[in-house]
Amino acid sequence: MQGTLRPDRENPEEPEPETFNEPPKCPSYLKGEARKAWDGMAAKLTMLGVLTDIDLTALEVYCSIYAEWREAKAYLEGPAGYCPNCNPRRRKKSDDPCRGRIHKLIPYGPFFITIKGWQQSPYFRAVDVCRKQLRAYAIEFGLTPSSRSRVKVGPKDKDEDEFEKYMRVNQRN
Repeated sequence: MQGTLRPDRENPEEPEPETFNEPPKCPSYLKGEARKAWDGMAAKLTMLGVLTDIDLTALEVYCSIYAEWREAKAYLEGPAGYCPNCNPRRRKKSDDPCRGRIHKLIPYGPFFITIKGWQQSPYFRAVDVCRKQLRAYAIEFGLTPSSRSRVKVGPKDKDEDEFEKYMRVNQRN
């Protein structure tokens, strides 16, 4: 590693929360894909020594977004669905672009054909939004190659006494 240690960029009072020795238990309200994501990510982050008690909410959100992404991706890649413009509960037939007819879509990747012509699939937008959110959380947890290089994990042993900690934090070489 190259460069200089600049005191103005160092935070000697940075909190150092305790990391988990075992993966934390999955919250009961996470179901299906979200639960699978929790089990996998919690184990990996615990093994890396970066998961702390204050990170659990962020991990819950990450797992929920992951489940939404998988669901939207399945709809996008799945069989033909129904047109989102078709809504039999509309009050006026004049407001209905499909004129009261419910018809199937012919999907072409992120687009589909309706009687109005080509339209972007709402699932394509959902996949894109979830993908961006997943990437942001992955960076926060150090799960991408570039962000992983910035993650610093302290030693596992807690035998350092107060004087050693003071000397380490206040050392200016």
